[in-house]
Amino acid sequence: MKRGDGSARRLEMAKQDAIALAKLLRRQARRPFVLEITGTPKAGKTTLISLVDGFLRDAGWRVHVLKERAGACPLPMKGHFLFNTWTTGTMLAALIDAVDRDVDLVILDRGVFDALIWLEIQKRQGQVSTAEARVFRDFVMIERWRALTDATCTINVDAALSMKRENEHRLLPRTGSVMNPRALPQFNAALAALKKSHAKDFNFVELSNAGTAKDGAFKLIGRILQLTRDWADPEIAVISRESAMKLVPTRVRVWTSQLWRELHRHVEFRKRSNVENDEAWVQVLACGAQVFDKEVFLSIRRRQRAQLPSERDNSARVWQGCHVHRTRQLNVPEMSRQLLARLRADLHLGELVSNPRPLGIVWTPSESEPGHLGVFFKVPIEERVAKFLDEKEFRTNGRGYRRESSFVAPHELSPGNLLSKGYTVEQWSLEVLKAKWLP
Repeated sequence: MKRGDGSARRLEMAKQDAIALAKLLRRQARRPFVLEITGTPKAGKTTLISLVDGFLRDAGWRVHVLKERAGACPLPMKGHFLFNTWTTGTMLAALIDAVDRDVDLVILDRGVFDALIWLEIQKRQGQVSTAEARVFRDFVMIERWRALTDATCTINVDAALSMKRENEHRLLPRTGSVMNPRALPQFNAALAALKKSHAKDFNFVELSNAGTAKDGAFKLIGRILQLTRDWADPEIAVISRESAMKLVPTRVRVWTSQLWRELHRHVEFRKRSNVENDEAWVQVLACGAQVFDKEVFLSIRRRQRAQLPSERDNSARVWQGCHVHRTRQLNVPEMSRQLLARLRADLHLGELVSNPRPLGIVWTPSESEPGHLGVFFKVPIEERVAKFLDEKEFRTNGRGYRRESSFVAPHELSPGNLLSKGYTVEQWSLEVLKAKWLP
C-alpha cells in the first residue's frame, strides 16, 4: 500500500459526507451556518480558510467568505479603539447581509469574538474607560447578532512563531504596532482569558497549530461537518401516524387538558432527517396565530420574482410555526416558549410580550401537511407590535420566499374574499377559520 493512501481515503470519505450534508442543508437549514475564525496574527487563518473553502466548494457547498475588515480600514494605526470600532461595525453590517444569502456556509474571518479580544487588549492598555468598555461589549454581545455566529474557531500560536512567519520572506525583519514580540503575547493572553469568561456564550472550536496547514484544514472540515449536521438536523417532537389518527380523527380538535395528556403520552424525539420522508411518523409543530383588537395577522407567501418571473405563489395563512426541539421537559409553556422565540426571529422583534393560549390541534392527513401536526396557539400581541407588523415585507434568508403581512378582520378571511383578490388560503388556516377559533 502506498504511503498516503489512508489520507486519501479519509479525504474522499469526508468529501462524500460533505456532498450528502449539502443536500440536507438545502432541505432543512433556515439560513447559512456561520463560522468565525480568529486567532493570533500570522496563525495561518488565510491559508486555512482557502483550503476549507476550496474543499467544501468541490463537495457542492455554497460558501461565502467574509474577509477580515482590518485590511480595508482607512485608519492608519492598527490596534486602537477607533480602529476596532470601524472593523466591528463594518463586520456586523457584512454579517447581517451574509446570513440573508442563499448559501450553506459563511466563513467569518474575525468576527464578534475577535472584536471582544481587541477590546480586552485596549482596556488593559488604558485606551478605553471601564464605562466605554462595558458599553462596547454590551453592544457587540446583543443576542440578536451574537447568536448569528454558530461556532468560533480559535487558533493560538506563540509570539516567536508568529514573528518567524511574518519575516520568513523578508530580507530585513520588521515589526509593527501589532506584529511585535510585546503585542503578540498580549493578544494571546486576552484570547485565553476571554475564552474562559465567555465559555457559555460561544461554541468554541480549538485548533492546534501543530502539523501542516492541510492537517489543520482537515481537522476543521471534520468539525464543520459535525457541527452543521447537529445544527441543521436536530431531534424534533414526533408521534406515530397511527397515534395521530386516533388523536385527531376529524382534522381539528379543541384543546383540553385531556388532549394534552394524550399528545404528550405519544410524543417521541427523533432526528428530523430520519422522519422527513417516513410516512410512519408525523412531525409536531407549534403554531401561533397572532391577534390584536379582534384582527388576525395574515401572512402571504410570495416566491421571489427573480427566481420565478412568470409564476407567483400567493398563499395566505394565519399562523407561523416551528418544529418542537428536544427539551428536558416538554410541556405547554416550553412549547409556547419555542414558538415565541421563532416569532421574534422571523418577524424581527426584540421582544414579544405575550401569553400564548393553546386553541387545539389541526391535522389534515389527506390534504396539505400530511406529515405535520399543528398545535395551535392564540398569541395576543401589543398595539405597538401590531402597528410595526402591519403591511410589512419579510425576507426568509434567501431560501426562495418573501412574506407580506397585514392585520385583517376574520370575515375578510373567507376563501371567496381572498380568492377574489388573487390569494389562496392554505389548508390549516381554513380549518382554524372554519372552527371559529379566531380571534
